[in-house]
Amino acid sequence: MSFLRNVFLSLLVFLFGQTFDPIVRQEPDAVYDFIVVGSGPGGATVASRLSEIPDVKILMLEAGESDLKDPRIQIPTRANELDKTDIDWKYETEAISRPPFTDRIFSMPRGKTLGGTSSINYNVYMRGSPHDFNSWEDSGAAGWGWSNVEPYFRKVENATMDGMSAKLGRNGNLKLSRNHDEPSKAWTLIKNAASELGIKTSDYSDDMLGLSPVTFTVHEGIRQNSVAAYLRPIHKKRRDRLHIVTGALVSEVLIDNGPRFGPKAYGVKYLKNGKYHTVRARKEVIISAGAIGTPQILLLSGIGPKKDLQSLGIPVIVDLPGVGSNLEDHLSITARFMTNLTNPPPEKNPKVQYIVNGNGPMSMSPYIAVFKKLPLKGTSTGSNGGRRPFPDILLFLQENPALPTLLYAGMLLHPKSRGNVKLRSKDIKDHPVINPKYLEHEDDLQVLTEAYRLMEEFEKSAAFQKAGAQVMIPAICNRTENKDAPRNDNFYNCLIWETTISGHHQCCTAKMGSRSDKYAVVDPQLRVIGIHDLRVVDASVFPHQTSSNTQASVYMVAEKAADYIKQTWQHRTA
Repeated sequence: MSFLRNVFLSLLVFLFGQTFDPIVRQEPDAVYDFIVVGSGPGGATVASRLSEIPDVKILMLEAGESDLKDPRIQIPTRANELDKTDIDWKYETEAISRPPFTDRIFSMPRGKTLGGTSSINYNVYMRGSPHDFNSWEDSGAAGWGWSNVEPYFRKVENATMDGMSAKLGRNGNLKLSRNHDEPSKAWTLIKNAASELGIKTSDYSDDMLGLSPVTFTVHEGIRQNSVAAYLRPIHKKRRDRLHIVTGALVSEVLIDNGPRFGPKAYGVKYLKNGKYHTVRARKEVIISAGAIGTPQILLLSGIGPKKDLQSLGIPVIVDLPGVGSNLEDHLSITARFMTNLTNPPPEKNPKVQYIVNGNGPMSMSPYIAVFKKLPLKGTSTGSNGGRRPFPDILLFLQENPALPTLLYAGMLLHPKSRGNVKLRSKDIKDHPVINPKYLEHEDDLQVLTEAYRLMEEFEKSAAFQKAGAQVMIPAICNRTENKDAPRNDNFYNCLIWETTISGHHQCCTAKMGSRSDKYAVVDPQLRVIGIHDLRVVDASVFPHQTSSNTQASVYMVAEKAADYIKQTWQHRTA
């Protein structure tokens, strides 16, 4: 019934506009205690938690519109239809050259709607490796080691479905699920092949290594974005505390550069319906615009590398070289297996089954398995203080129930290449210049080549041979005449350059670190260095990429940030 309710509300929003989304307010008041920019996992979580404080007023500004405007958002299997639509920022990188190969421009979908990218992603929920967070702490993010962050993951999670890992939380806001009540033919095939290759079956084990079913942000067939998890459940009882305004594109943070206390954030400027407006904050401004949007707003506010700001005539408030630098992203290879697996025709029409019962093929995300491989010799950052090394490769195997195929996707988890985000102009409506510098470090190419070699191991396994599984090799990279020619490293290097895609997990462009770190943008309490009452809460604060999708870690960061903010203002008002 919740699905039918969402469909009804979506129809009203589609036909008549934002006024039919009960949580959306058309115009803000003039002054609030806190202003939160962005409604993704970072912004929604922080705003919801701050609204627990009595007698506060919070404003959330979202550049996009209601997540009810496009009913496809709610349906897990429709995620692939949302790129390049009005609810996507439609970011693209600059052209990247690597002669003699074709120049590449990479798409970077980011959600421009309530819920941010949690409204358009593929619903995968993975924490990452404990070593990721121990590494964060070792790099200067004090208080962000695994023992510090694990309770906040559990605070996020509501994993009550039978068979889910006991390591996941049970009482959080974000409802989680697994795909299959019974193992599918594809899952059985992959599990048997993995066993042949010596890959253990795991379930969110501490080392995060092995084959495991995937956990999703889906409940009763409906996407659980940050709005469903943190905003809609509270809007009736806290509507006077938390105001949500959509279609509001924040262009800069308003900063009082007074001589007595130094620069202090006191509000934001935003564009709505073709006009600029300002709104003030009594306590703090919190930027949660993502790894691309956040550095753009900071730079337009005069916070960033002095030389870059001066070149555009932007007054420098704080010279922070790290703003927009250190861009990391997962890069993914793909390959498709044809098999002789057959699926029986569905007993019920999948659309009817989904609408009436909230289950069936349309209620499931397509990923069915995940495996993380230990680092390659000579390519990993290695162990740190005796802790386990990072896994380097994340594999997703995707099932299409309508076809006898498997999609193999191998993801580079810890790239050594670093990119950047810079301003294109002083106009917030101009997308920034994004240069990810993919594959500039040769180790990244080696890891992805190894991911293809692992694909070959699956292909040669007895289980895959029995299933008639054959890799469909693209007719490129000088293999058009002889598809059976050896797949040497040169071939895979070409294939990697010509066919890889972004994993859509950008991070680290306003990284957290100690104040002695020249490239740190926020301190371990996520306060922008050199500016009072301004914080950043999103994936841009990650010191380094995690060994997983970034969604879960952003929720965790936001839960922890909310506690820091509450502690700050309890102390100031005590």
